[in-house]
Amino acid sequence: MNKFILTLIVAFLPRSVMAFPTNSTSGWKSAEDTGNSVGQIKSPTITAPLVLKVNPRNIQLLTPKIYAGTINGVLQVADQATMANLSISSISRYTSAHRYGYYTAGDGGQASYTLSATPCTLNNGAGDNGSQIPAPVNRCWIASFPNNEASAKAWGAKFNSTDDSVPLQAAINWAVANSGSMVLPCGYSYFSTPLKAGNGTNWTMRGTDNATCSTLVYSGTSTTVDLLTIGTVGTSGDSYGVTITGFRLDTNTQMTSGDGLHLWHLKQSRVDPTLSGQSGNGKFWNGVHYDEVDIVRTPNAYIYGAANDNVLVNGSKQSETWYPNYVGEVRLGQGKIAPSDPQLNRGGKGQYSQTGIHVAGSVGGFSTDAVDIIANHHNIVVDNSQTGVQNQTVLLGPGTFTDSSINDNIVLNDTGSTAVPGFGGTKRFFDYGWNACGGCASGSGNGITIQNFTNGAVVLAGYAIQGHQGHGVYDMDPSTVVMISSSEVFGNNAKENIASSSSGMKIASQNPIILNGTAYDANTLSSKLPLYGGPFYFTPELRFGGQETGLTYSVQSGQYTLDGMTVNIDFNIVLSAVGSATGSATITNLPIGQNSSTAQGGGGTVNYATGLKGLNGSIALSIDNGGSRLAGLYQWGATGLSAVTDANFTDSSVIRGRLSFSRTHKQSP
Repeated sequence: MNKFILTLIVAFLPRSVMAFPTNSTSGWKSAEDTGNSVGQIKSPTITAPLVLKVNPRNIQLLTPKIYAGTINGVLQVADQATMANLSISSISRYTSAHRYGYYTAGDGGQASYTLSATPCTLNNGAGDNGSQIPAPVNRCWIASFPNNEASAKAWGAKFNSTDDSVPLQAAINWAVANSGSMVLPCGYSYFSTPLKAGNGTNWTMRGTDNATCSTLVYSGTSTTVDLLTIGTVGTSGDSYGVTITGFRLDTNTQMTSGDGLHLWHLKQSRVDPTLSGQSGNGKFWNGVHYDEVDIVRTPNAYIYGAANDNVLVNGSKQSETWYPNYVGEVRLGQGKIAPSDPQLNRGGKGQYSQTGIHVAGSVGGFSTDAVDIIANHHNIVVDNSQTGVQNQTVLLGPGTFTDSSINDNIVLNDTGSTAVPGFGGTKRFFDYGWNACGGCASGSGNGITIQNFTNGAVVLAGYAIQGHQGHGVYDMDPSTVVMISSSEVFGNNAKENIASSSSGMKIASQNPIILNGTAYDANTLSSKLPLYGGPFYFTPELRFGGQETGLTYSVQSGQYTLDGMTVNIDFNIVLSAVGSATGSATITNLPIGQNSSTAQGGGGTVNYATGLKGLNGSIALSIDNGGSRLAGLYQWGATGLSAVTDANFTDSSVIRGRLSFSRTHKQSP
């Protein structure tokens, strides 16, 4: 060896480790033995706790970073840089190592390793810098995490608002492949590349403190991607026993399509991270997409900030080979689904979310419990837009609040007539919750609008349907059965509490409480199904020959009760001026007319009358035109009944009467 080179080595080596052999050949090792490349200068065997490589540029040993030497035969290493540069000599002495941190000792990236006899299996032998770290001569350091749980910091995630895309993806890959639990520490972790978890079982991704301190923030340039995907989208495989919880997911990029969290073929799992949050920035397109899942629980549904659908749920499509599997069984527990605060205030006007919850076809069962769904354009939409197949069951539990929508609060537009095979032909929507303030921000909106719910049933048995700018319930589908329970309280709705677009609908009611406003419109009262309840109120009118010229009232009141298919009416009319109209007298503006069978004898009597003249006997009421919303007044005389006319009334006439008849199924004007 060149003496000059040897002199340099001796000069630069620390005294504590200079122990040269006396024989110039014995004790010297080749470059390969020291971990240096072929052709690099030979270095001596160094007696030290850790043998590292020689720096070929200055012929010095690389400065060792020993945390504590060895403990019970386990090499103690300070950081990932040291771990990755361990030489052949070191692995010939130690087969176990403990790394005290990723960047520096104590930074949370600690892990324990065992040396394998084979190369790393990940990334073509390059490992992932966390669970696998390459070692010399085609060997690999394999991590062993206590309880199969590891922090994302073990792969180098910093959680200090820098880009953690690579370590986050590596940590997710490990959890999926090993049924492990990957923990997100406190802090903000940015990712510029979307994160994807393939199909796996019994793995976990969780925050440190129930979503209060662990946050993942997308910072990429693409505005059309899914940000965090669980499951391999488009494949027939599935995942089950997965837990995704305890952290917040957000984006600093305004998304124009895609999902914040996309769940694919997920089964028997729990998924409840917070999306954006009430004080988030509201830049998602869709929030959580439950895409062909089966029994997924979201016990804490805090989902905000989507421009389109905060929650999107659909089952499988008929065109997919695995149909009808994966029928979208989703259970939401407590929480809130709404725009984030910045959406409500952005640019001086509310942008809101288009839909709070969108159930979009082939869903076997979707339910909510104590969830507040509030301030979206539509708080809930049920249709079959994603699959073309009808939904099975949607249930809003007693603790569900749908409130303060911009337009109609709940919209049912499921036109599907094809039922999911094996799940029966039923289509059901149940609202056991609180339904209020449809159209509050726009001045126009119903509590629930049934556009289409083909051959389905809608059951309304909650606390209240009130405060809407339009109708409480508006039914536009004659094929749908609508059942309204006595538990429902209707009040402060700007239009009729219960209304329909045409006559002969299938609406049934069991004495709901109507606090104010018009209970039913005439179309609803022509329902083919039984209606019960009352008293409900209407305003009776007196006509002569069908006219009311100059006629005025000092009292004008009426009420009616419903007993299945029978209507019972009471009215009270006190005139202040009889006017100039002439002809037969009728009581008009009744809430509903009699059915077409006049043989049933609908009618009644005037049980109190004063201020009338020229009468020969008592006054009878008869509804003798099927479907017409009027009753004729007749007096008994020697030759039978004759019409009461304007000539029998004065400016102070008073009549009170009662009618009873079977209501019509088809309403006339």
